[in-house]
Parts: sequence; C-alpha cells; structure tokens
Amino acid sequence: MKAYSLASGWKIFIYLFGILIMGGGAAGFVYVFSEGNDSTAITLVSIFSGLAVVAGVWIILETYVGKVIHGR
Repeated sequence: MKAYSLASGWKIFIYLFGILIMGGGAAGFVYVFSEGNDSTAITLVSIFSGLAVVAGVWIILETYVGKVIHGR
C-alpha cells in the first residue's frame, strides 16, 4: 500500500491561495460592516464573503491532511 501526498511547491502555492481567498472574504466582511447599508447587494456580498472564508479554511485543511492511499 502506498500513500501519496502533494509536492512541497504545490502545498505552498495552495496554502497561499487559501490565505488569499480568506483575506478577500474578510475584506468583504469589513466592507459590509463599515458600509452599514441595508440593500440586497450588501446582503449578497456578506454571503459570498462568508463562503470565501469557509472555502479558504477548507482548502487549507484539505491540503494539510490530504493524502491518496493506493493499494489492495
């Protein structure tokens, strides 16, 4: 049975990409709370910002624990 993992370069790239996605989501939250406007666009921005933060966390966790196990 063999266990395969990502190469170190790919892991670094994916970690940075996940951090950028989380940073964009956090920036969206800051924008929503600083604006203080009740409109449909602000609601959609807050929803997409939350999804971006969750996606960034998921990407980082999957990269950290992700392995492919091949065997019989």
